[in-house]
Amino acid sequence: MSRLYYFNVVEGSRAFVDDEGEKFATADEAIARATALAHELMRELDTAARIVVEVVDEDGTRIAVVPGVQ
Repeated sequence: MSRLYYFNVVEGSRAFVDDEGEKFATADEAIARATALAHELMRELDTAARIVVEVVDEDGTRIAVVPGVQ
C-alpha cells in the first residue's frame, strides 16, 4: 500500500511547503527521492544558502531531513 509523502524545501530562512506530495510504497523510497531532489536543487539554484528537504508523511510526521550538498 502506498503512502503520501511531502517534500518541504528550506533554503536559508525561506521555506517552500509541498502541498501536493507524492506516493511511495516505503519511507525509504521517499527519502531516496528527497536526496535526489536536494542534489538537483543545489545544482540548479547555484546558491550559497543551505538547502534541506524535509520529508513529511501523510500523518504530518517528519521522517527525514535531507541536506543538499554540492
